[in-house]
Amino acid sequence: LLYEERGDATYTGVIIFTVIAMITVVFLLNVMSVVMMKSELDGAADQVARQIQLAGGVDSDTEDLIEYLRNGINAENIEFVIDTNFITAQGSNTCIQIGTPFYLTVTADTKLGGFFTFADYPLTMTSRAAGVSEVYWK
Repeated sequence: LLYEERGDATYTGVIIFTVIAMITVVFLLNVMSVVMMKSELDGAADQVARQIQLAGGVDSDTEDLIEYLRNGINAENIEFVIDTNFITAQGSNTCIQIGTPFYLTVTADTKLGGFFTFADYPLTMTSRAAGVSEVYWK
């Protein structure tokens, strides 16, 4: 029995193996799409944090960048939340004094799906970035 070289493959076995292989590939593609979206969120958080550092707060350029990044990420309900002590300078309440830290949180909703829209599992992804303002406001 150990020296027999005859294979034992049936049509049923091949079909079952093919279906299992396809399910595995679909699952891996779904997981990779979630990993890619998390990477995009991390990059967006870093870009916005750097923009806030250079601008010394939230200005129209920062809001334009946030909107551009929001449109480029394939997710739903993307929110950018900035936690810091804003000051009033030059008629704006969105300024951050030099040396003041700020914390940026980006959240987005996505789905880890099964086949098409069947058995979708909702996920909320979160990315964080921190920085310190580099602008002195008089």
